[in-house]
Amino acid sequence: MKKIALLAVVILAPSVAAQVLAQVDDAVLTWEDLLEQAGGIEALRYMGITSESDASQILESWVRERLVVAAAESAGLRGRPDVEKAVQAAVDQVLIEAYISDILQEVEVSRLEVENYLDIWSGSYGKEYNARHILLDSRVLAGSVLSRLSGGESFESLAVNFSSCPSSRQGGNLGWLRRGMTSATFMEAVCSLEPGQVSGIVETTAGFHIIQLLETRDLATPATQTQLVQLAGEELLATRQEKALMDILAGIRGGHSVTVYPQRLLERL
Repeated sequence: MKKIALLAVVILAPSVAAQVLAQVDDAVLTWEDLLEQAGGIEALRYMGITSESDASQILESWVRERLVVAAAESAGLRGRPDVEKAVQAAVDQVLIEAYISDILQEVEVSRLEVENYLDIWSGSYGKEYNARHILLDSRVLAGSVLSRLSGGESFESLAVNFSSCPSSRQGGNLGWLRRGMTSATFMEAVCSLEPGQVSGIVETTAGFHIIQLLETRDLATPATQTQLVQLAGEELLATRQEKALMDILAGIRGGHSVTVYPQRLLERL
């Protein structure tokens, strides 16, 4: 029998229709709770619960969790600063994911849009691109670094000193890339360059990039037309979702007082 770790679900006043499967003091696990935690009836059936012993193991895992939670609360851990901080971080993450999910689920791409996209970019799906980049946190800093590049300074040196990407340790080198491996916006910028050429400032949700294409080569096994349509659709959707998210974030930021001190961070490192 496959096992799952059940999250504790507390319902202090279950509805009459809810069928209780396990209870620890005032906390109950209902059939509906179990379905939600498992991911639906088919997922539950896949776990191979065929005997009372199997069913008991599933329910006892929830009971153990509730007993530990009760013990932790009795020990006063709920009010401990480090626990409160961790709980708030978890709540924040759930809120972030839920908010972003609500935004992105409204974004769609039609088959015609995918075909039009391939009319422009189909050739780029048959190649690999060896590229490096410098990732910066602000457009102002990106502009300054781009000016220094234009003035003849080393791309590798500037990447080491200014890029916030882990690739900075390799002078910004990302190795060989192909369509679908990274942000579509980033890859469109890469594919638009000639070997040796440096891009302007490219904005993605990760920040502001300055990209240099080093070389290209043909893929050993080109994608089929079906694969091209699927990959292009995924990339086009991701691009549209990325733009929607950036627009939303820009609007949210405009309604708040925001100040950052990157120099203070650098002084600590």
